[in-house]
Amino acid sequence: MRTPEELHLFTGPRLEFPLTAQQLDEIRADAAISPFTATDDGAVVGHIELVSTGEGVARIARVLVDPARQGHGLGERLLRAVLDEARERGIRTLTLRVIPTNARAIALYEKLGFAFTGEEEGARTMALEQP
Repeated sequence: MRTPEELHLFTGPRLEFPLTAQQLDEIRADAAISPFTATDDGAVVGHIELVSTGEGVARIARVLVDPARQGHGLGERLLRAVLDEARERGIRTLTLRVIPTNARAIALYEKLGFAFTGEEEGARTMALEQP
């Protein structure tokens, strides 16, 4: 994330600017969160979280891709890894929130089967029911 506002917009209040590996390590300590972090030569280039919210239900959160890596499929690979993990755990309902102006993310979520379900806190909510 390039600015404190951008980080807050995409991740909420839990993370502080500048984002550090230590902050991501602290998230990994939370048993309800399954983080997936992509690295390249030790540098974090992408991150996504699967957050358990109930029996068979989870939320996808904090989807981050290094701006220099956007448009090269990294976000899709991270998202597919989370979907596979959810399926293996028996999670069938997945939700997420996306900023309405994030057309690239919305296109990816729709490509993978997510549909709009409403709005919450200035973001669009989307859901996916997995087989």
